[in-house]
Amino acid sequence: MIALKTQTPSYWQESFSISEDDLAYLRQYIIDHGSPVPLQDLVLNLIKARCQDEINAIRHELSRGPLYQPKDSYQVGQTLIFPALQFAVGTVVGTRPGYDPSHGHFEVIQVRFEHSGEQREFASKLTTPHALNRPDGENGLAFLQEAVSAEEIAKKFGNVVAQRLLEVLQRPDSGFIQYQGQWLVKEMLPEIHIGHLNLAEAIIDVAGQPMTPRQILAELGLPKEIPLPIQEFALNAHLSQDERFDDVGWDGTVLWFLRRLEPDIIVNPPARLHLLQEPYDRQSILPELVAVAKDIDFEPDQLAARGLESMVYKAHIVLTYPHWRSGTLPLSPQLAAMLPKGSYQHSRMEFIDGKLGETIVGWVHHEMGFIAGLERWYQDNQIVPGAFIRLERLKKPGVLLVDFEQRRMRREWVRVATIEDGRIVFSMQKLPIACQYDEDMAVSHADARVLDEFVEQIVAERRPLARLLREIMPELVKLNPSGAVHAKTIYSAVNLFRRTPAGPVFALLSTDPHYVYVGNGMWTYDPTRSRG
Repeated sequence: MIALKTQTPSYWQESFSISEDDLAYLRQYIIDHGSPVPLQDLVLNLIKARCQDEINAIRHELSRGPLYQPKDSYQVGQTLIFPALQFAVGTVVGTRPGYDPSHGHFEVIQVRFEHSGEQREFASKLTTPHALNRPDGENGLAFLQEAVSAEEIAKKFGNVVAQRLLEVLQRPDSGFIQYQGQWLVKEMLPEIHIGHLNLAEAIIDVAGQPMTPRQILAELGLPKEIPLPIQEFALNAHLSQDERFDDVGWDGTVLWFLRRLEPDIIVNPPARLHLLQEPYDRQSILPELVAVAKDIDFEPDQLAARGLESMVYKAHIVLTYPHWRSGTLPLSPQLAAMLPKGSYQHSRMEFIDGKLGETIVGWVHHEMGFIAGLERWYQDNQIVPGAFIRLERLKKPGVLLVDFEQRRMRREWVRVATIEDGRIVFSMQKLPIACQYDEDMAVSHADARVLDEFVEQIVAERRPLARLLREIMPELVKLNPSGAVHAKTIYSAVNLFRRTPAGPVFALLSTDPHYVYVGNGMWTYDPTRSRG
């Protein structure tokens, strides 16, 4: 049996490339479809077309002459098809007698092949059985192995096809245009010029809130004979290329807003919200620290992964300093699972105040992993770093209830950081606290502006976490008569100066000999120790 070329891995991985015929086929496919087409559909249909083209080519070759079979006789000048040679076409250019003890007397034909010009000899008038002889009436396609479907080919090689197709479709002269993975032919689009874009800006500005493409189109006056899905696609494609506009919807939902109307913290996140990305060995971390991380680590890169259902309905967060200072929450896997799926840079959402029922507009920064919008809420409710924040998913997608546990105001001892001549210094001070909080996580500052400037300096110079931890630990252990400090406090203190997940911090505690575990989650610092 013979395998079609399009059924082999080498065809798709090595030989396959995008031709002008492919582009013409896809162009017509999109036009006939009449609406935007996702890339995976283009890939599947291209694979189907290539497979069918190969079958059609074989059928065309088969129509040019009889199949070569060793039992038949042939004349000089006769055209033959050779299924066993990928349906090569050849012409008989000579004959001679042949003999073999196993087959007896037969005739040898000399054949010159059309494409290569090569000349080869084959047996004919063979009276003994041969595998190339076919039953009478069977056509050449019977030589082919049973073909797998285009869908199966797409599962195996679709990524290769998609990558090569994208390289061509994204060329400026390709004649194709895409938005969010959907493709159209440019000639299908209505004209959208700068006047339309300026009007769209004014429409959103007057509304003062994100708008759907259809809401904007209702006032743009594009030709009505153009189907609405194509109008939407054209508008989205043009707005996405204009820096004034930002899609703040969730995956599958487009909402256009103006960047100049977005909170500054979303457009220009401060240095304190830049999440530290340092590699570390998870396997090196002590099991005791992994257990601690489950209670305090709510950053996107969690050390202690939690088994999440497809949708989470409730979550709690212990608030660290950079989020308290910025009015944000970390976009932990738990929090992300409570919201619609989002992959774009910004998305608009809402909080509902659990005490007052008021609506608070929030903004998700997917790339940097935080949700903004709670600065006033923190201030009004006297929330402190280390506070327990409770979140609950409500029925409406993209809406979360946010709450905390109130308590009577009391002055409590809290670790307070100051910057003295460029050096980190910690002291214990009594501060008013009116919410339930984790005592080990409670840290604060003496001067927020000074600390902000210090953090900007640390981020700008890319100060290594190992150095930062060496600066912090001596200051923390001096505050406790036992000379030890809890791992949660270390983590929270590090976050005063650099937003970081627990993993890199706990990896240093576990591997650097200067940090000594003394039990019950407590650590001390010994600068005299070295690696054994």
